[in-house]
Amino acid sequence: MNESIKMKRIVSIISAFLLILVCAIIGMKLTGRGDTSQVNTYYTVTDNHSAREIEAAMKAVKRKFRAEFIGCTLTDLWYPGDSMAEEEALCAAQYDSQEVIVLLSNFQTDSSGGDGSLTPNAEYTNYQWVLVKNALGQWTPKTWGYG
Repeated sequence: MNESIKMKRIVSIISAFLLILVCAIIGMKLTGRGDTSQVNTYYTVTDNHSAREIEAAMKAVKRKFRAEFIGCTLTDLWYPGDSMAEEEALCAAQYDSQEVIVLLSNFQTDSSGGDGSLTPNAEYTNYQWVLVKNALGQWTPKTWGYG
């Protein structure tokens, strides 16, 4: 076998391997995300949080959910208004921040239980998200879960 044929064969094998690798990575990116495409959002504007701030906080939660809640579907996300004022004050002290917002959500897990740490095929309700404004004025999720 001459060198030209050997080289073509090696290049073909490497190309096929790289193509399979790229397809696998793209497949993981497309399927390995939390789903926020059908989430219902609602909120009550308060003296502490404008509609713009609440929507920005919700956007941050959706971004976090897509990135880390693989195999889960966010169904509802809301800010219940003044009923969270006491919780927000406690979190503000805990995180040494003047600007804190607490959102609530409902979501469902698939048969894998998300990343395996959640109950498979379950619905989580009133799941809490605590966000703090960072130095750039952007909401950053600090903690999430129950209690």
